[in-house]
Amino acid sequence: MNNVISLKRRRSRVKIDLKKPDDFTLEKVRRLIASGNDRTYNQICVTNAGIVYLRAGCDPPPAKRLAFQFEGYVAGNGYVGPTAAQDTEWVKRVYRALARNWPEVEVDDYIDYY
Repeated sequence: MNNVISLKRRRSRVKIDLKKPDDFTLEKVRRLIASGNDRTYNQICVTNAGIVYLRAGCDPPPAKRLAFQFEGYVAGNGYVGPTAAQDTEWVKRVYRALARNWPEVEVDDYIDYY
């Protein structure tokens, strides 16, 4: 059995609908972050329909279907995974950046300072 981590583009099973206030919560953002694997590249993406997901792998996301995307998280930097999800300040920063940029992107469709 091959233990190599696939770097193909894939989406986290945790998704957040920014149009639904009961779905867009700190706890749901925490679950999104926890669902990531820190051993590979990750990126938070938001579709034009307002669905937030965590993309893993190095292939670029389908930009024409994205409202915006966050700066990518390099493997091993601790921005995703269960340990990152325990950092309440980090979870709040991600939550606030999502809130500030939906439905209108604040500055650019590539969010790298938040």
